[in-house]
Amino acid sequence: MFSETDTDDSFTLTDEETTYQLLLRKNKSPRDDFFVTLRIPAGKARAVVTGRSGYAVFRNGEKVGPETKIVEVGAGLSGFLPDHVAENAIAPENTPVVIDPIDYEQCGQLLTEAEGRSRETGAVLHPARRRIRTLLQRCNVYRGDSIQTISMTLADAVERHPELAEHEGKIVEGIMFVHRSNAKPDNPGGGKGGGNGNGGGGGGDAASSCYSHLAKGAKWKMAEDWILDPANAYGLTDSFLLSTTGAAFDEWEAAASADIVGAGSLSAPGTLVADESSPDGLNEIYFGSIDEPNVIAVTITWGIFGGKQGNRELVEMDQVYDQVDFSWNNNGDPADMDYENIAQHEIGHGLGMGHTPTTTDCVNETMYPTASNGETSKRDLGAGDIAGMAKLYK
Repeated sequence: MFSETDTDDSFTLTDEETTYQLLLRKNKSPRDDFFVTLRIPAGKARAVVTGRSGYAVFRNGEKVGPETKIVEVGAGLSGFLPDHVAENAIAPENTPVVIDPIDYEQCGQLLTEAEGRSRETGAVLHPARRRIRTLLQRCNVYRGDSIQTISMTLADAVERHPELAEHEGKIVEGIMFVHRSNAKPDNPGGGKGGGNGNGGGGGGDAASSCYSHLAKGAKWKMAEDWILDPANAYGLTDSFLLSTTGAAFDEWEAAASADIVGAGSLSAPGTLVADESSPDGLNEIYFGSIDEPNVIAVTITWGIFGGKQGNRELVEMDQVYDQVDFSWNNNGDPADMDYENIAQHEIGHGLGMGHTPTTTDCVNETMYPTASNGETSKRDLGAGDIAGMAKLYK
């Protein structure tokens, strides 16, 4: 059963059974004659659901495609996800998830009633019929199989779906960095994602120009432990690898004046796998094989790199050191890669740093894109590395 309430500047259609309401309010702006809004009960409070903020989470224009898993909180009747599923062939495992206390079935019934009444010439709803029809079309998409809807509050959804707890309403994506040997430097973000980071600000001073970030503001916000598989073909001991890797983390933390990561530990041999499609919550470091030629090591850093700067963060890092095409040592032997030298660079990526420019004044920075056998100069952070880390974690 539906009831109407009409005033000088608004009209309300109420579903008496569910208390869902559709509100038309005259707009003082000449651009639009009416605001069309839905109000729904949410516990003791009422939530306002509108179709006007479809790109709120993606306002910076990040490109999303069928390979992107989207979890959106408070989607309401925004047009973003309906457009997303209409434009992309999305695999079942990437079906978008919406967490919103709105019951889209009840919403659809109310909008269907409103759309029917809006067809009547002279009806109060008539001037807003196009807007009502658009909202109904969107609601029907949310009611369908192309979007998974969780009709509950965020707190309840996180409790019942713990896998969503860390990433609600944000895009989590991976940026892959490859570290090459004596080659033309690769572009940051040469794998998944893209290193849309900010560099230092010019002026010729290495401390201000020789760094970049994966994305402005994308940093670790919670200290997480890391795990290392020490198995290798070159006799590097468990204790050396664990202590050297830990010392590299410590040096980056000192540059940031912040405690960024938790404790390190050893894993059983052969149990770690770098995540290329989605994060698994483990920060993994190990020796293995890299198919791409001339690549010493790869770091995949997972995080939220777009949207509001305050929402950006890093959530996982995985690193693989190639022991098939490269030999390893810890003494600067010119025939081998120096583990400390390379690990310092890879850990920089894992903590949010991108590559430096390839100019001659940056060649001795730890985050310079290439390295060579026997090189040890990048064991210690350069002025640009320190400046960039301090700026990111200030």
